[in-house]
Formats: sequence, C-alpha cells, structure tokens
Amino acid sequence: YTVSFWMKADKPTNYTPAVFLAQNADNWVSITPKGWLAYDGPMVWSCTNSSTYADLVPSDGASHLTVGEWTHVAVTADGGVGTIYGPVQQVLSEGAEVYLGVNFWDAAFDGAIDELYISQQVEDYATIAAQYWIGVLQMAADKAADYEEGLYTEASYQALTHALDTVNGLLTAQDVTVSQYRSALAALEDAVNGLEYENVPGDLNDDNVVNVLDVMTIAQIVVGKAQAPEGVIIDFNGDSSIDLLDVMTLAQVVNGNITL
Repeated sequence: YTVSFWMKADKPTNYTPAVFLAQNADNWVSITPKGWLAYDGPMVWSCTNSSTYADLVPSDGASHLTVGEWTHVAVTADGGVGTIYGPVQQVLSEGAEVYLGVNFWDAAFDGAIDELYISQQVEDYATIAAQYWIGVLQMAADKAADYEEGLYTEASYQALTHALDTVNGLLTAQDVTVSQYRSALAALEDAVNGLEYENVPGDLNDDNVVNVLDVMTIAQIVVGKAQAPEGVIIDFNGDSSIDLLDVMTLAQVVNGNITL
C-alpha cells in the first residue's frame, strides 16, 4: 500500500499520529509527526497481533519537520518491505479504517492535514515525487496569485504572470520531470523577487521619498483622520490589518533600522 499526505504540526507530541490505519486495537500502522527516544522526526510505528512492534524512520535518520510548516510524508509497504524508507510490517488487510489525528489512546494531533492519498498499490518514486512537487508548486502558486497587478511595474508583473502560467500548466500536465518542477518553481520565485513597486514603498504623500511626513500620514489613517491612498500598500508588517504596528514599522524604515 501507499500512504502520502501533507501535514503541518503546530505542537507535535510523542505517539500522537497524523494518520492512523487500524484493523483493530491490536493491528495498526501509525504515522506520527514526532518520534521518540533518539529520533524526533516523522516516524512509522506499527503493531501486529498486539505484541510485535516495528519502528521505522527515514533512512538518513535525520529528517525533521519544522513546527508550523507544511511537510510532505510518504510511506509504502510491499510484502513487509517499505520501499521508500526501509522495513515495515504489513499489518493491515481489507477493511481497515483510517483515522486522522487520533488513535485509540493518545492526545489528538494539533495541526493540519491536506492532500491525503491512500492506495492499495505500491507507488514508485516518480509518483510520490510528483505528489510532493505538485503540493510545493500549488502552495507557491497560491502565494504568487495574491500579488496585485496595480501595485507593480508592468514589466515585472508580466514576468510574474508568465512564470505563474507555467506553474499552473505543470500542475495539470502528465509525465512531468522533477527537473521541470524545479525549474518552474525557481522561475516563479525569481519573478516574485523581481517585482518592482510602481510607487516607492512607504511613500504615502506621493513625494517620492519616505520620511516622517509618511509616518504622520499612516498615523492619521490608523486613527481615522485620513483615507488610505488607493493602490498603495500600507500594511507594512504584512499581518493583514492596518494599526499601530504599521506606524511603528514605517518609523523604523525612516530611522534606517529596516527596509520594506
């Protein structure tokens, strides 16, 4: 069988599964975000007839997830052999149930799971790699799509649109190589990094400089004494709200402590 999914663990704990496959309480496979003993990365833990336990970690013994970030996990089992990571018990048969974030005993998983894929076939590396890269490209494409056209120069935004079209094409294409996925992602990242603002970031009074007058302007906007100028970013700290933190951020820009 093959099990693959994306997970984001906000507070990983020992024994808590992200995905738990169980015939019953005595026969199961548990895929956990966090191992134990000498290893604390993603781990497969299985039990056969209540007495035989098999622990499986990635072959490098050093793969760790970053708390709060999305991580792709894939496990395959074929006749008792894990074709991706090493030996793993084949303890499930037809009729097993799938549990997300819980098992029979431990605390529930604190985080998120997406793109769960379960197959009775043993998928090859190319299939699993494609699942990973499609997830990576989709997340990158979603972020890139949030950039608003009117805020950037025409040439830089057209470069972003071209790179985004290439990524979206690969997401639905067949027989795509890892090299193509990598190239498309690199091109999209370059396009995002190459975006040029149509206006000077932080220039709220349209005098082409950022100074204390702009800090005063954002302060007036926050207290409702002035209207935000159209087509100009004023959420300087990127938290999707306009408040005192944006005033403080722009003040730091004027003082030369940070840049936008």
